[in-house]
Amino acid sequence: MVSYSFMTVPRPGPIEPSEAARMYIPISVHGKTRRTSILAEIVECARRTPLSRYMAVLGPGVLLLALAGLQPFVPVAWLTRDPLAVASDTGLVAFYFGALSSLGVMALCVGIGAGLLGAVAAARVHADRRQALLLAAGAAIGSLMAVDDMFMLHEHPGLRAFHGELVLFALYGLSLLAWTVLFRREILGSASGGLVLVALGGFAGSVLADLAVSGAGDDSIHWLVEDGAKFLGYLAWSGFHFLAALDTAARPTGPA
Repeated sequence: MVSYSFMTVPRPGPIEPSEAARMYIPISVHGKTRRTSILAEIVECARRTPLSRYMAVLGPGVLLLALAGLQPFVPVAWLTRDPLAVASDTGLVAFYFGALSSLGVMALCVGIGAGLLGAVAAARVHADRRQALLLAAGAAIGSLMAVDDMFMLHEHPGLRAFHGELVLFALYGLSLLAWTVLFRREILGSASGGLVLVALGGFAGSVLADLAVSGAGDDSIHWLVEDGAKFLGYLAWSGFHFLAALDTAARPTGPA
């Protein structure tokens, strides 16, 4: 039996760029066409996020990292690593140990609170179940990362003895992948979706830097890359949830 492939004829009239990025052509090379379309959606998502949002969320973090890298007074690792890890390695205690690490956890807590409040607003006020699940699940993932950083679960000797650090990284990766795939439409359509791309890139860069180099000592470049990427990832993750919650609250009342 001979099978035929048909190309969908687009409807007449002008097509917006964002609409064109979402159109799929079901021809025989479907796999390649779909990958190209997803890439176009990602690019459109990054462009859709206003520069002002990137600057407001990431600008302070970039400035702090630049100051940490340029200051001549203390090793960069003392400012970026976990406070207890620095104290354990040096045998000293100072108020600035792990300053950027602590600020990152504080930013996560802001994003967690905003995500939960936004989830309640989406569910109770706008009857938007998908948006509520997006924000609630994102807050749960943020909580996991904050607890890990606060209590240094990834540094626990018992976990390291059984490669528990790799298990935690895998758990993060699977959680982020599932969240991104399940809520892809909401993320790509959000006015702050570009921040999610930055967050995912920051988390991936931090993990790769951690796995690639062990025992970096006081190597400033390494700690700026590893901890700086995680710090910016935290800011972007929290910024997305904070702004998404504000956008949800600002929507007209009524069903989605």
